[in-house]
Amino acid sequence: MLDGMSRVVRAAVSLAVCVIPAGAAEIDKPTVAWIETALNRWETACRRYLNLPSHPLPWVILFDERAAWHVNPEKAWLPPHRQLKSSVKFVGRKYPLIQVEHRDGRLWVPDRDPLPVKSGGAAMPYDNDRNVFFELALPSLWRRESGVPPSRDLDETVLGFALHELTHTRQLAGVVGRIEAMRSRSVLPESVNDNLIENTFGKNAEYKKMFDDEFGHLSRALLADDPKLIREAISEALAASQRRRERFFVGDYQGWSGLDDIFLVMEGMGMWVHYRMARDHAPKGEDWRRTATVLGSRGDTWSQLEGLALILLIDRFVPGWQARFLAPGFPSPFAVLREALNAPQIRINQAAPSASPRSP
Repeated sequence: MLDGMSRVVRAAVSLAVCVIPAGAAEIDKPTVAWIETALNRWETACRRYLNLPSHPLPWVILFDERAAWHVNPEKAWLPPHRQLKSSVKFVGRKYPLIQVEHRDGRLWVPDRDPLPVKSGGAAMPYDNDRNVFFELALPSLWRRESGVPPSRDLDETVLGFALHELTHTRQLAGVVGRIEAMRSRSVLPESVNDNLIENTFGKNAEYKKMFDDEFGHLSRALLADDPKLIREAISEALAASQRRRERFFVGDYQGWSGLDDIFLVMEGMGMWVHYRMARDHAPKGEDWRRTATVLGSRGDTWSQLEGLALILLIDRFVPGWQARFLAPGFPSPFAVLREALNAPQIRINQAAPSASPRSP
């Protein structure tokens, strides 16, 4: 997600609109409808989950194996392209679709090298890290790679992935600056991403055991209803986190606690938005534990799993937490949980996962 920050801006950008030859990629009505669904889900996520205004819409790049379609791009950055007659709506405004052909089988994106054309997606900074774009493979490419037929489950998975990464577009610009500032105080690799800590310590048996213990306490707190048991589990999770950091984030890794906080918040919020959408669109009567379990099985990295557990707990016990974690200098999730633990009484939010009402 943060690989290759601060790439040198291209010396010249062609603004010519290319003539697309006969037989070139066109966009069909079902794909346009899917894009509008994704944008409508994002508007809902901003308004109902994150308590954010829907605008500004970031630069959105959606693609299949043949071409990419841009929504709200900065046209001065675009390579040769074509504006289609097709458009999509977002909060009452029409956005024309801009078509860009793949180059040598790779996806053009602003301010960095072309990307592989494959399922997945990411939010990335550009323009000296001042702005953020979002790129995502369309469901047809996910189906083609996996060999599965069209299904509601796959469409919902890709829509959830889109909301996860779109959440990062509201965080990433501030995070890039924080990480760059950390470089003056800590030894950081040239390339930093949300899996850095797992990639660094994943094969260390002692670290993994400490992480598993910590995550286990968070899970117990999340599943408990008794305030006393919740307090005990949160307290044990916080103590385990402190032991892990004091043991490993020293020497060459001094200051990595800050990286841990950043990526747990970012991935936790992305996963939480995906979870909220999945709950809103889950089959009637589905238990929240099943929704969370299915989502957890798809987000199996440490930062995603622990981040989701932390944000679910914070959402349960800290009213109005979203504004704090969407601010550029957002706090440590462990510090916010410690605040909740030190409150005279833990008050369980009625929108807790086990009691979350279905959306109308």
